[in-house]
Amino acid sequence: MPTDYDDVCAFEVYALPTAKADVPAPVMGMSTVRQLDDSFKAVALAVAEYRGTSSAHSSGIPCGVLPPMTHPPCPTTGTPPDGCLAVP
Repeated sequence: MPTDYDDVCAFEVYALPTAKADVPAPVMGMSTVRQLDDSFKAVALAVAEYRGTSSAHSSGIPCGVLPPMTHPPCPTTGTPPDGCLAVP
């Protein structure tokens, strides 16, 4: 069943100067997405944005495609939160 409106999606892709990016420590009251976005913008060599619209219905994600994450990844700077997962 088609929807009455189109969903709008926007993706930003960053060209970073290194293969691995520093992940900042969490800041109370600030979303992780906003924090990473600010961190990437500060060092990016270039940024590209893709925007698109869709009226397609979402489907479920099959079991086993995305592993559940019960703990956040540990930051590379600052104090890591309790129980974070070290990223190799």
